[in-house]
Amino acid sequence: MSDEPLTPVLEESASLRVALLTALTITLTALAHPAAAAPKVFTGALAVGLGVSTERDVPITAAAAATLSAGAAYKVTKDTSILLQGTLTSGGELPAGRIPEAARPGSRRLATLTLGPQLSRESSNGTRFTSLGLGIGHAQIVGARGTTQSGVFVEPRRRVGVSLDASIGYRSGRQGPGLQVALLFHGLVTTLGLGASTVSATAGLAF
Repeated sequence: MSDEPLTPVLEESASLRVALLTALTITLTALAHPAAAAPKVFTGALAVGLGVSTERDVPITAAAAATLSAGAAYKVTKDTSILLQGTLTSGGELPAGRIPEAARPGSRRLATLTLGPQLSRESSNGTRFTSLGLGIGHAQIVGARGTTQSGVFVEPRRRVGVSLDASIGYRSGRQGPGLQVALLFHGLVTTLGLGASTVSATAGLAF
């Protein structure tokens, strides 16, 4: 039987236990307090909503409309991003309950693609934001007319021109997908001013 002292073995065993306990402590600490995720450079959103479509120089200027909006933003500073946003609004005619002799708003569609700044302010629960964009757009209206007694019929209109949009809203969460709600305006500018526009309340997914 060997008579070598057990002290080195005991010291090695104690050192191993210390190392294991240290590694376990570091692991549990990392799980309990994860490192902050890297800041997102690109963000995006997809939303739908309902609003009011407005056309100038028609018997019924305002009508109900549905809105679809999609945007992608590139963050240039902590609170500023460059936003590319496309928005489509469609509505006007509601066949249910329509009176044949009554005036009709016509079927309307407004599509815009804009680029501009988006300003945001983060909090512990989410992000408030506002944006303003300028770009190109297309608007059309078909079937608008006054009452049958008035004899006023609006020729179909299809216009392409400068578009603009603006929004203000809130998105939940700071990392990962979250919900977004916003009030969105977009319009088409013609030689006579704002020819067609829509204001919508939207809700969707931000990522």
